[in-house]
Amino acid sequence: MITLSEYLIVTGGHVVSAYVGEDITMNCSVDSHIPPEKLDEVSWKKVDQQIQVLIFLNGEVQPESTHERYADRVELFSREEIQKGNFSFRLKDLRTEDKGQYICEAFFGEFADNTTVEVQQLGFSSMHTGILLLCIIAFVVPVVLGYPAYVSLKRNDNSKRALAVQYTLVCCSNIALCLAFILWGVIEGFLTEAATCSAINLLRILFLFWIAPYLDTFKAILQRFIKRSAITLEYAVIAAFAYSGFIVRLWHNYQQTKNIVRLGIIIVLLSLPFLLCINIFVQGLTKIFKQEQTNYILTELINGARGCYVVLTYGVNISKLVLFILPFLEMIFVYFRCQCLFNRGSRVLIRMSVLLILEIVCASSSVYIHYDLLDTLDFRKERDGLTCLAAYLYVLTGMLLFKVVIDDYGLFSRRPHSNRTRQVVESSTVTGTQRTSGHAIVYMLGAVGLSCVNSVALAVELILKARE
Repeated sequence: MITLSEYLIVTGGHVVSAYVGEDITMNCSVDSHIPPEKLDEVSWKKVDQQIQVLIFLNGEVQPESTHERYADRVELFSREEIQKGNFSFRLKDLRTEDKGQYICEAFFGEFADNTTVEVQQLGFSSMHTGILLLCIIAFVVPVVLGYPAYVSLKRNDNSKRALAVQYTLVCCSNIALCLAFILWGVIEGFLTEAATCSAINLLRILFLFWIAPYLDTFKAILQRFIKRSAITLEYAVIAAFAYSGFIVRLWHNYQQTKNIVRLGIIIVLLSLPFLLCINIFVQGLTKIFKQEQTNYILTELINGARGCYVVLTYGVNISKLVLFILPFLEMIFVYFRCQCLFNRGSRVLIRMSVLLILEIVCASSSVYIHYDLLDTLDFRKERDGLTCLAAYLYVLTGMLLFKVVIDDYGLFSRRPHSNRTRQVVESSTVTGTQRTSGHAIVYMLGAVGLSCVNSVALAVELILKARE
């Protein structure tokens, strides 16, 4: 039975307006016949997404219950203030995603009450302005320099002035986009996604130089580094950044379960990209290890390790086993060449066909499993991006595979090609003019088209989120 001397009242509802990057205070005062430290629970939640921000339970703050989005950014007032019933909290470094309604709830037995606080963002902050300026630079530079760059390519003009235009076109816009995504990650709080996007834009410089018709104007050591590292370095960096969240999640699981297999997967996922980067720089800066098979094998090992993570974390079924086994099967097929399966006359085309089928099946399985699994996990918000990245990593793997096939026709065979094979190679080789024309088209699309599209997309998304 409730008497008049028993009560629980929660007050403090208000509206907070602030710029991104500022610190704010959300007020909540609990007035009750019960001492505040003896309340069953006092909690703060973000209403629209039901995210736990803070919880005061059994007289103590429970930091492990705070959602990772708010980790190290929220804190209650002092113990003295809590004893007075003041459960207001500070939110540091306000982000765009922090906008919305928050609820403060207090419980004791059959008593319960709550109050709400709404956080509104005031227009553009200085970081928003900086991102928009960088997007403008990334858009204007390709538009202004695109035509002169195309004309110089068409005329095969490799003068200092023409090359300066090409270097500015490639470097300026991609560096601007890289910086813009870094600032965007600080504002939005999606550090993994922002780091991945920044790395993609920065590494695009190397990729564009790799397909540039004027690559032969570079010094020999720089040409060698670009040719040998353009694909593999992009794979290694993107894989490291994009899947860092999975590694952190796996580490938390290991701390709870102490499963030695999970620790092994963590070590593999951390060490393989590092070894791949070392191999890239050794190959790129020296004249040793000319063949690409080592890089390809390391990329397939990373693909297999990601598949192993999926199998261990989410259970075993046929589709997940396919993702786990195929990279190793494909790697073994390439390395040992399966000579017993093919006769000499048709082995090249059969191998290439089998490799292509394996790569397509493996990539399709990876994309499907990423999309299917992330739909039911905490990564749902990042599902589309990670699914696209999984597909892109397999595109890079496929490019590296066929680079191996082209550079070392016969799949690592040291025996000279037969006359028939030599004829196939010669008949399938385009002329220098055709190759230069094709490279120029892809180069211009990457240097001008992608920069313009990315800058506009980022600016539009930023404006829409700031005005929600």
